[in-house]
Amino acid sequence: MNTNLSMKNIDELINEHYINYDYELETFIESFYENKEDVERLKATLLKQINEDNRTVNNTSITRVVLLGDMRYKSLRKAAGKLDYADPEKLWYEIKEDKIKVDDGEYRFTLNESDKKNTIIIVRSGYKNPHVHFLLSEMIRMGFLVINDPTYVNVSNNKYLLGMLLKKYDIPQPKFILVSGADINKGDDKPLQEKLKKLYRNIEDDTKFVCKILGGHGGKGVFICTHSNITSVLQAFFAIDEECMILVQEFCEIEGGDIRVNVITLNGKQEIFSVAMRNKSSDDFRTNLCLGNKITEDYKITPEQKKLALDVAKASGLVWCGVDLMPLKNGKTIVVEYNGAPGPMTDYSADPETLCKMNEEFYAKFLETINKMC
Repeated sequence: MNTNLSMKNIDELINEHYINYDYELETFIESFYENKEDVERLKATLLKQINEDNRTVNNTSITRVVLLGDMRYKSLRKAAGKLDYADPEKLWYEIKEDKIKVDDGEYRFTLNESDKKNTIIIVRSGYKNPHVHFLLSEMIRMGFLVINDPTYVNVSNNKYLLGMLLKKYDIPQPKFILVSGADINKGDDKPLQEKLKKLYRNIEDDTKFVCKILGGHGGKGVFICTHSNITSVLQAFFAIDEECMILVQEFCEIEGGDIRVNVITLNGKQEIFSVAMRNKSSDDFRTNLCLGNKITEDYKITPEQKKLALDVAKASGLVWCGVDLMPLKNGKTIVVEYNGAPGPMTDYSADPETLCKMNEEFYAKFLETINKMC
């Protein structure tokens, strides 16, 4: 790949986002991840160029899929030919030099080293479980294609780390700051007000801010405040959990809805295999499908939007990256976020038979793309 991504000096980012000397980036990372190995790998992800070797495999043709988590995706069976499954929250495993045995009490399977040429592992849940993390690391060590590497998923699961990674590569996104209880200490919100000035040149009482819990997903933990009530709303959060942190973004006027672009980055190549627009409902600023919003499948993106999605996927370190683009009313497109554990873009209101068919078609495209790139 010849995608050139410019990098900003990490010190500039730390200053820009009010990570003070006594609360630097390393400390921030360590506050979320206790495992020392995870911390070091996350630092490497943020402070260095992504190493392309983690997305290089020697598969021939995928004829077997191992699915960890969420049996709703059993429609993979028809697309894959052979499907093995285990629940990440229940599994135990035995690891030998050339073999891994996995059992969750109901489902079980064995991976031999020779299976790596025709097998991929798709992980739908369990990334935060250290036992699952270790299992996936061993699978990667043996040469299996794991979608996705838990280290890079953990970055995508934390909205602040994700934002910092996009900033490092100068990828357009909403302006953001990180707010803690120290910014509203005993009712004194002067530190908060100083930070808010980073988002807008002029702030009025009705100026909108998007607030996000760092580990939220599916639209949960995302809410809008105005300047007139943001202090009291954040105080309520910090009263419940004084250690929590909230990401605060500028509010951007979206045009129609956001665009999910599914990108595969593998063996030095990139392919987009699915694009859909999630249409915004009239009564909610969020576009998540689980909130009842509709989709426009096979949405046509512009060359500029395509390049933006590919740049994000490259920077993410993920094999399968679900990039969420936000077309703005001013004609520009920015990145909302990216998803390290994406799934089919399906209509939740569809009947089970239609939903199953949509999932099968989606995963058929996915596996066809993987096979083409191996």
